[in-house]
Amino acid sequence: MILSRAGGSAANWPTVQRFMKSVATHFTVGAGKSRIAFATFSGAFGDSAVLHIPLSSDKSGSVLDAAIDAVRPRGGGTFTDDGLDLVLAHVLAEGSSVVPTVV
Repeated sequence: MILSRAGGSAANWPTVQRFMKSVATHFTVGAGKSRIAFATFSGAFGDSAVLHIPLSSDKSGSVLDAAIDAVRPRGGGTFTDDGLDLVLAHVLAEGSSVVPTVV
C-alpha cells in the first residue's frame, strides 16, 4: 500500500497511524504469513526516504502498533520517486526472499 499525498503532515499524522494500524488488523502477520513494511519519504531531514519497519519484520499486534506509533512525521517536500526507489530496492527485493512462491 502506498499512501501519497500531504497526509503525512504533523496535523494529520495520528490519522495516518490509525489507518496503518487498522489495515494491519486485517492480515495475519508473522513468519510464513503476511508481512508489513512501513516507509516514509520527504526531504526535511536530508534523507528523502526511510524504511522504518522492514518486510522481514514479523511484528504483529501491539508490537506492530507500537512500532507504527514510534514513527514521527517527517515534514518537508514529498519525494515520491525516492520513496518508490526505496520500496523497489529494499521492500520488494526483500519480499522475494521471505515470501514463498506459489505456482
